Amino acid sequence: MIPWAPLRGLAERHREVFWLGCLLLAASAVTHFMWLSYPHEVVFDEVHFGKFVTAYCCTGERFFDIHPPHAKLLIAGAAKLTGFHGGLSFAEIGQTYGSISPLSLRLMPALAGTFLPLLVFVLLLQLGARGAAAFFGGAAALLDNALTVQTRIISLDGLLLLSIFGSLSLWLAAARVPLGRSRLPLLAAAGAAAGLAVGVKFTGLVAPGMLVALLAARWLHRPTFRQLKTTLTDLLVLAICAAVVYGAGWALHFSLLPNPGSGDAWRVPKFERPLPISFVREVAALHRIMFDANYGLEAKHPDESAWWEWPLMRTSVFYWQHNNPDGRVAAIYMLGNPLLWWGSTILLLSLMADLAVRRLFSVRALGQAGMPTLWIPLLGYAAALGPLVKVPRALFLYHYMTPLIFALVAIALWLDAGGFFSGGSIWRQPRRVYVAIGALAFVFLVFSPLTYGFLLPASWR
Repeated sequence: MIPWAPLRGLAERHREVFWLGCLLLAASAVTHFMWLSYPHEVVFDEVHFGKFVTAYCCTGERFFDIHPPHAKLLIAGAAKLTGFHGGLSFAEIGQTYGSISPLSLRLMPALAGTFLPLLVFVLLLQLGARGAAAFFGGAAALLDNALTVQTRIISLDGLLLLSIFGSLSLWLAAARVPLGRSRLPLLAAAGAAAGLAVGVKFTGLVAPGMLVALLAARWLHRPTFRQLKTTLTDLLVLAICAAVVYGAGWALHFSLLPNPGSGDAWRVPKFERPLPISFVREVAALHRIMFDANYGLEAKHPDESAWWEWPLMRTSVFYWQHNNPDGRVAAIYMLGNPLLWWGSTILLLSLMADLAVRRLFSVRALGQAGMPTLWIPLLGYAAALGPLVKVPRALFLYHYMTPLIFALVAIALWLDAGGFFSGGSIWRQPRRVYVAIGALAFVFLVFSPLTYGFLLPASWR
């Protein structure tokens, strides 16, 4: 019976990991799909993205946006499949949807938000975190009000996060597979996800950038000719799949918008050739217009904020408000879980100070086995935040979402290596673990009226 004991323990751990993932997914589905059709009015950036989605699925009128088309195409596809046929102008925030259900338009962002905590959980496991630490990271992503509200409206950020961290997770999965054809599907999927990330927003360039960094690190760890050959082969597969996905989105964009529209005022090029391969000139011309327009935006916004303010969550973003005839009021703000945002900022600074001190005094790396994967989320944090520092136009709190997820992953790994979690089951952890998760849940509930737009007494205004 002794030889079977380790196998039995391994099976039990795998079973617990499976059920923890299911728990995160189920809870996330509840927080995202509960009252998804409410408010039955246009919320914040739905003013813009609603028009774009309507153009793709219904009117075919050319439009201009500073972001690539891929996320909007996915949102439009889901809306079309679930019965959306247009008919709403999206003229202003607060405009009623009337007989149209917002559910079909908010479906794809909500699905992306639903899977994000599970993806964080899986990614932490892949980076070497123990089950409790991985669950803590997934629960933190689940219990953030900002991530929740941003993935319950027509917006791009949920798909951006899912594709960025999905590409990283798929590459890590491929890296664990021995050399051979069996790795190709995972590599192809990682490249496709990276291409999708760039196709959602240009800030998604962090995805292919991270893949290149991981490939380079693997070769530097073993700088042999054979490893170089493998690295270059992997890079080629990733690049081809990313380019195919990115190019296919633009081909679909041009083919779905044959009619004159507001985009013509921006001199948006028309795609009239029969093959996708002949649209390179149009896409290149449009990219120049997009970059110029992005950097040329000079309009100010009362809720804009600087990059250094985001970790402190100094300025929330007002999304929607409703005044009830009985005097009650409702409002939605893009406001994160204060305990999570402020706590992650303090812990990230502590992590960096700890690493600096250990480096200075040549102290051994964290944990008995070290934490060699900690550099991955730290590099991701810097790569996601750094380019935004020099952006001149108005930026908002939601631009910190990608760095925030990288910070959560790094902190969970650091706490795990430092002994915050035990190596046992999630149900046999130190009390501090349950207190931390419970506190995050409590603060999430406290701020949930501003996440879901609950009606509150007028005195709370």
